[in-house]
Amino acid sequence: MKDRYQRKGGRVSYPLSALPGSPTRDSLMAVSVFFESLAGVLDAHKDSYFGEVTSVHRRGRTIAATMNAGRGGLESMLSDPSRNDEAPFMRERRHVERVPIRQLVVIPENSVTGYWIIEAVGLRTLSHAYRQAFRREFGGRWKRLTWKFEPIVHEEAWEQYEASDDAMLEEVRVVRRRATRDRATALGVGDVEGEYIEIMQQASPKRGGKLLRKIRRKHYRRNDEGNLVPRDADVTEVSVRVRIGDHETSVIIDRERAVGMRVPLTTERDERPTDSYFYSRAREWVVELAGRDDVLLPADWAQTEWQHDPTFGQLGAEHGADTESDEQDRHDGTGEGSDGDPVD
Repeated sequence: MKDRYQRKGGRVSYPLSALPGSPTRDSLMAVSVFFESLAGVLDAHKDSYFGEVTSVHRRGRTIAATMNAGRGGLESMLSDPSRNDEAPFMRERRHVERVPIRQLVVIPENSVTGYWIIEAVGLRTLSHAYRQAFRREFGGRWKRLTWKFEPIVHEEAWEQYEASDDAMLEEVRVVRRRATRDRATALGVGDVEGEYIEIMQQASPKRGGKLLRKIRRKHYRRNDEGNLVPRDADVTEVSVRVRIGDHETSVIIDRERAVGMRVPLTTERDERPTDSYFYSRAREWVVELAGRDDVLLPADWAQTEWQHDPTFGQLGAEHGADTESDEQDRHDGTGEGSDGDPVD
């Protein structure tokens, strides 16, 4: 995930490392403040929950953190099919999942681009509300600045794979709000809302991007603005797992967000990757993205350990630090426009 500062009410972008008007204040520490604020705290937005930070490691220009995320508001029954002697657990709407989610934040010095890599476990990851919470936390201390989040891969990514003759299509996943009418009838569930996932996977992956084009055209159309929108109102996401050579990538079209990209993590056994493996792969991906984005990463960008500063960004201490710069923006005529909503 790319991120950069924008001054609220203006189009001026600033390098991420030093806060405008506060050159001795490092924005990486602002991220550290956010993680510290969630220590032992489970935040929520509607039925999405996140927080309870369990570990934070700070090295070089990076922060690696693990926190819990999940959903509430669901009623279901959980049981072990292999243990008939165990009574099932009845999940009520008040119960909340707690899935450990890892993330790596990288903010190179003097760069307008940084990376916020977030793990997805099954269909669980940190929600859009999580990024909104960070923006609110940051905005409470630096009121004239906001962070701009952008997807790593833009909408053209899907079409780039379509144009590749070397793309091997390994899996297609269609997520719906409810089962299709014929499937609901076959399952005997009726018109019940829920998350229904249809997975199409073949032993012999199909080569070429033409199949990707067929999938896109089947499920999506372009609106008057040229954006992809689902043909079926119940389709919430279509993702494909594509392999080109030794690189495997998942590209997702979500009805509410721009096209994004996921990198599948695989291990020899069907187990969750270790911390060492996850962060190693995340750093490799950052190096690859930095090369693409012309972002300079020094040799020690993820090495030297550092400590959190508990006095950093105390409320009331930094609110007016960039007033002079803000006034200069108005004189320069750069105060027009507005900050757009962040995307995942």
